[in-house]
Amino acid sequence: MSDKELVLDVLERLPKGATLDQIRDRLNFLAAIREAQSSLKEGKGIPLADVREQFSSWVNEWNSKSSGRRKRSTTSAR
Repeated sequence: MSDKELVLDVLERLPKGATLDQIRDRLNFLAAIREAQSSLKEGKGIPLADVREQFSSWVNEWNSKSSGRRKRSTTSAR
């Protein structure tokens, strides 16, 4: 699908009352996906094992930072 066809498809699928901001956001999102797909085809992606390792380190870091914080109750106070 060409870029123009993609834009026309987006416009057809959005609700009639869609704002320019909503249209722009949707097009930016789809453009980012296309850019990512192109990068992957060019071999510029990050191997899944590296992503998992990096994500795991982020989670561990977040857990260590939040361990000293008071835990929030999952029940609401009445």
